Amino acid sequence: MKRFIKALKVLGIISLTLILTTSVALMLIIEPKIKINGFTSLDKEKLSVFTRSINVCDLNGNTIQGAIYDKNRIYTPLKTLNQHTIDAFICVEDKRFYSHNGFDLIRILSAMKNNVLSGKYAEGASTISQQLIKNTHLNNKKTIKRKLQEIRIARELERNYTKDEILEMYLNSLYFGNGLYGIGSASSAYFGVNASELTLSQSAVLASIINSPGKYDIYKNYENAINRRNSILRRMFEQGKITNTDYQTAINEKITPAKNSLYSNQFINATINDASTKLYVDAEALYWGDNTIKTYCDSELQNKIQKIIANYDNENYDITVLVSKNSDNTYRTYVSNSQTDITGLLRQPGSTIKPFVCFAPALEYKHVYLCTPILDERTDFDGYMPQNYNNKHYGWTSVENSLVHSLNVPAVKLMEVVGIENAINFARKFAINLSNKDKGLATALGGITNGLSLQTLVDAYQTFANGGKFNKGKFINEIIDKNGKTLYKDLNQHQNQIIGEDTAQLINHALNTCVTSGTAKKLGYTHKNLCAKTGTVGGRDGNTDAYCISYSPTYTVGVRISCNNEVMDNSITGGGKCAEISNDIWNLLNDGYTFSAGSEIIYKDIDLREYSQNHKVMLAGEETLEINRKTEIFSIKNMPKTYSSPSAYTEKKSILDDFDDFKIVNGFLD
Repeated sequence: MKRFIKALKVLGIISLTLILTTSVALMLIIEPKIKINGFTSLDKEKLSVFTRSINVCDLNGNTIQGAIYDKNRIYTPLKTLNQHTIDAFICVEDKRFYSHNGFDLIRILSAMKNNVLSGKYAEGASTISQQLIKNTHLNNKKTIKRKLQEIRIARELERNYTKDEILEMYLNSLYFGNGLYGIGSASSAYFGVNASELTLSQSAVLASIINSPGKYDIYKNYENAINRRNSILRRMFEQGKITNTDYQTAINEKITPAKNSLYSNQFINATINDASTKLYVDAEALYWGDNTIKTYCDSELQNKIQKIIANYDNENYDITVLVSKNSDNTYRTYVSNSQTDITGLLRQPGSTIKPFVCFAPALEYKHVYLCTPILDERTDFDGYMPQNYNNKHYGWTSVENSLVHSLNVPAVKLMEVVGIENAINFARKFAINLSNKDKGLATALGGITNGLSLQTLVDAYQTFANGGKFNKGKFINEIIDKNGKTLYKDLNQHQNQIIGEDTAQLINHALNTCVTSGTAKKLGYTHKNLCAKTGTVGGRDGNTDAYCISYSPTYTVGVRISCNNEVMDNSITGGGKCAEISNDIWNLLNDGYTFSAGSEIIYKDIDLREYSQNHKVMLAGEETLEINRKTEIFSIKNMPKTYSSPSAYTEKKSILDDFDDFKIVNGFLD
């Protein structure tokens, strides 16, 4: 018996020694002052993004969507938050946050017990400080080494920052699902409010999401989110952070997620990207500089267009709108329902490319008039056989009608006449930088290698509105650093005359007809002063992209609808939904200005009989009957000089006598 007692004492001493030794070793390992090879130390630069911001201002000097940092997150100072918002996160994530020094030994022991009893790794016991370090310094691997590093760096963090500073960085770094980082972005997206305006109930919802963003997504798993919210509210009551009245009011509050609010602010995205390019630095350097960026954004218009998009919103496609002011080439709004940064996104342009590789160069190089007859028929271009919509062909038509109704075969014929190389070089004047792989006739219909951005298309069409003068669109007016020094200033550079004014005016004439009677006629019901070109990319199985690019003397508006994953329904077209959205936007702009004919444009009568029978454009002679005359538009630099002669054809009363040669057609679609 004495031997047994002695053995127990020895075993106890050994166990105590092992516990003490292990404890000492553990304390040495987690002491950040002791350097260990392969272990990471605190990196203050990785935390600096949460204390620095960029202020993006609209044209009136007002901050757009609050101060932002790091990929469009909205920075939220802790002092702006309600106490119940702060308590919601602390109660559920780290109730002893203000009393521990980076790790919570009581919570660790409790988690170890629960994990042993459950037979699995169910609890991690990480403090807020540890979670911040994991999110900024480490990965999510569940290893002992990572956990030890997490504790070491968390302790170092607590020695370098106050509790409030740590909590502020934490709340601004959390992931809330749906591509949203930081409590400011989550508040704006999920509830349409600033973080400072969150109710107790909304605060508990956000605190619930971070545990499992997918499981507690208030859009997809609303019931899960509400149950989790109620659990957090109960915990806050039990910890004495709220009264029973507060608790009862909060659990009975109806949570209504903001509709269609999970949008990435494209104007800010584009501004940050543009500023990075102009200053020759990456975006991260901009955040560190505490810069202010003054833009040309019209916030009021931007918000109104966002609401218009919401009326057409569909999870199967993204709607993007870009509005530019023609006089100074400044972008006034850039809106999309996309949840990601789509700045510079390249998509197939479809028929919107036709004016730049087919029609404008053919007019500029004096190959055709707008009224030049052109045969729309099934044509084999050395193995390439383009088709019109529904495989219909319309026989003899004009260059203008081919553009107005977006006919494909005539467009390809014009590009062939111009020459592929010449057409590509012509398009490059508009900053439409086609690849060397695009040296084929399919380019005439938008079948290009890399696609085009919406900015490129808006800039290009704006050139027609500006009489052939080109300048790239601009988001930024000025960039100022934290000391008030101007780093960049827009000097309103001179627009370059890249094509003849007469060519621009002829295109304007045709694209105005496109609005009044062509593929963009949904605009013409209320906005007959506009010019527009539509485009649709797709096939029998569905469409991938649709466009309506429209302009007045004052503004240019680009609307693009693009599929998210596979294809959209064939009913989504440039002349359909895109034109409808464009019409709503022009109702806001309320621009009644019209394009004048211009000094380089002239109207002349042509002989309809020569036109009909011989497919020639000849001026009507003095003896040509009024009923056989038609007024057409020409450039003073390129117009017919030959007059018709009565003896050139069999005398008839009117061209209408040839009615047997005509048929009524419809169903034009680009």
